[in-house]
Parts: sequence; C-alpha cells; structure tokens
Amino acid sequence: MLRIRIESAAEALIQTTDKVIDIDQAHAICDQSAFTQHFRKRIDLTPKQFRIRHQG
Repeated sequence: MLRIRIESAAEALIQTTDKVIDIDQAHAICDQSAFTQHFRKRIDLTPKQFRIRHQG
C-alpha cells in the first residue's frame, strides 16, 4: 500500500506545483519527515530532488 502511495505522490510531484507537504497529506502519509524518509527509501531521492530532476 505504501508503494502505491509513494508512486502516486511521485506522479503528483511531476504533474503539479503543489507543495510537498500538501502532496504528502493528500496521499495519506503521516508527516513530511516520514514522507521524505519513505520516498527516499523507495525512489533514492528526496521529493524535492525528484521534482527538480523531472522538471522539463
């Protein structure tokens, strides 16, 4: 379940300009710190690094 939330959040990071904190809350991840830890563990980047890397 967490994997699906992280993947969905990653899509939101690419497709929107929403703040990271709003994305983690929208994807039912308890807080920004936990979101960043889980995201980094699965994606190998922080959410901010991921967004920067995937901006066109």
